[in-house]
Amino acid sequence: TAAQGVSVATMEYQQSLNMVTQARAEVSMAQSDVAEARAMLEAAQQGRGSAEAAVAAAQADYDYQQQELARMKSLFDKGAISKDDWQRSQADAQKSSAGVNSSRAELRKTDAEIAAGRRKVQQSQAGVRAKQASVQTAQSAAEAAKGKIGQSRSGVAEASASLRGATTQRGYAELRSDVDGVITERTISPGVVVGPGQTILRVSQISPIRLQANVPASDLARIQLEANVSIARRDSKEPPVLAKVTSVSPSLDPSSRTGVVEALYANTDGRFLPGQFVSMQISFGGSDSALVIPSSSVQTIEDHPYVWLAAPGGNNEYTLLHQEIVIGERAGDLVAVKSGLESGQQVVVSPPLGLTAGMRVTTSEPVGSMVTSKEPMEKLMDQTVEITAAGYVPTSINVPANMAFKVTFIRRDDKTCGTEVIFPDLGIRKALPLNQPVTIEFPPQPSGKELKFNCPMKMLNGKAVAQ
Repeated sequence: TAAQGVSVATMEYQQSLNMVTQARAEVSMAQSDVAEARAMLEAAQQGRGSAEAAVAAAQADYDYQQQELARMKSLFDKGAISKDDWQRSQADAQKSSAGVNSSRAELRKTDAEIAAGRRKVQQSQAGVRAKQASVQTAQSAAEAAKGKIGQSRSGVAEASASLRGATTQRGYAELRSDVDGVITERTISPGVVVGPGQTILRVSQISPIRLQANVPASDLARIQLEANVSIARRDSKEPPVLAKVTSVSPSLDPSSRTGVVEALYANTDGRFLPGQFVSMQISFGGSDSALVIPSSSVQTIEDHPYVWLAAPGGNNEYTLLHQEIVIGERAGDLVAVKSGLESGQQVVVSPPLGLTAGMRVTTSEPVGSMVTSKEPMEKLMDQTVEITAAGYVPTSINVPANMAFKVTFIRRDDKTCGTEVIFPDLGIRKALPLNQPVTIEFPPQPSGKELKFNCPMKMLNGKAVAQ
């Protein structure tokens, strides 16, 4: 306030007087610095004479050793001295050369100190002049502060009148949003007069944030609330986040025949922003335990799916049986079997033409076994292994037998030796950048096959078991 301005001006006047006293003290200190710098310069100049004498002595010793070296070489060439004497003479010559270099370096150091002393003297003298100027500035400031006291008193009345007007305008100068978020649109330019109810800014909430996907009508009915959703940005290499389905549209878009599925994500890390494109993988909420077989095993006659069962006999001999099945959901190269098969039965993978019921076949390898798991179907196709300070997590994974599969590796620790992953049996070696998923595709492996993997130093070890 203006009344406070009077007190402030009085304080500034007192501070200016204090600054005058302080500036005068600094002048005295600066003058002391000049005297100290001159003393340092004189000491350096005196030391230069000693340095020059040392250079002369070292040079004389060097000249002598060079002459002695030439004499000893002549004697050595004539066999008059031993090799040790000759080597000793060489060492003495090298020592004298080093002495010359050392004394010259000391002389250069002394010259540098003299130059530094001269600069110090000049800087100190400049400091004295600057401090003397500060005294004058502080005195001028004190006079100005004294005059400002009167001006501040005159402004008290004017400020009181302005306060009444400012209080009236204050209620119109601040806008508050009902939600925390980010401004996504400004519809009014600064300085424009607005009226009641007019839109000025649009604010989008980002924590939590609503993430939506357009789902075809054929799949919409299979999605349930609280179903698992894996969400990732299309333009990011960061691993996906997990959320739950919070809303399923009760109606379809008449033109695209799609409905909106929505997931609510806390987004405390600000990973997603309004308007970004994301990919959402939505679980249909199938059984936690799926009986599945390779989709290449399934044949169809008049829309009736069936498989060829291989009933084991002996000596790797099998009898083929025609078995109709009821199939369920699909995931990659796998298909779920609702009925018609039991766990442990063997089916023919990619059966050739011409098979008939009762036919006997012989093979050196198992025909192919059904896959069972207590994990959802999508987890059979793509496993994830993290590399931490403790090693591979998990150290052992199960993968589907007799079909291609993928394993994704993510290195989480920058100090681990697992900067690469190696599959020795398959000749696969992949670099693992920090916090970047690396997915490796593998060819089909027979049931029971163990694919071991390790780091380059073989300190971290894990395995993938085909089942």
